[in-house]
Amino acid sequence: MTLLRGRRNGLEVAFSGRDLEEAFVELEARLSERPSFYRGSSAVANLGATVPSLEHLARLQSLLAGAGISLRALSGSDEELERLAQAQGLGFEACAAPEKPARRHTLQPSPEETRLSDAARTLVADFAGARTDIAQRRRRGEASVRRPKFDADS
Repeated sequence: MTLLRGRRNGLEVAFSGRDLEEAFVELEARLSERPSFYRGSSAVANLGATVPSLEHLARLQSLLAGAGISLRALSGSDEELERLAQAQGLGFEACAAPEKPARRHTLQPSPEETRLSDAARTLVADFAGARTDIAQRRRRGEASVRRPKFDADS
């Protein structure tokens, strides 16, 4: 599932069915890949049935603002989400409660069918850590990857 995608009138950040902490790390990495690309746009956060805490909502707004994106509205299927949006001065776009998706014919197994070995789980964690490290370096204005320094005398 794509986390960030263009819409008719801005961007959509899709969090539906995702762990917010993991999604924030992924969003931060994605935004840091092209720091000025999204500047000046507005976004709708599609949260599905998830109602974020005020802290999560503030973090989302901060991540987006850091890339020059304004959070225009929340989207989802929970009435509490609509109340939260109104209380925070945001718009709300209702969407139908997610139904169980139809089984697609793909070459990739679904997450329920995937059984990762311990080594594979370690690689997944290492990759997430590397993305976070790269995002932090870019925020500081450093190169994404450390460059080796060679002595001229060698």
